[in-house]
Amino acid sequence: AIPLIIISHNLRQVFDLVDRIWIFRQGRIIASRRTAITSPEEIVGLITGAIDPSSLPSDEALVC
Repeated sequence: AIPLIIISHNLRQVFDLVDRIWIFRQGRIIASRRTAITSPEEIVGLITGAIDPSSLPSDEALVC
């Protein structure tokens, strides 16, 4: 595995390039999701705050 940091609004490109997405909000990591089991809509919800990361399954949520 090669660590890669991508800052992009193009979620299709991000999903094509990575296995896991880490979501930051206000400078903090709020969640980590595997691309195989998430959707762009869920990622957008986490980024915007529409989805509470504590509501995610415990094996997928990183609540800081």
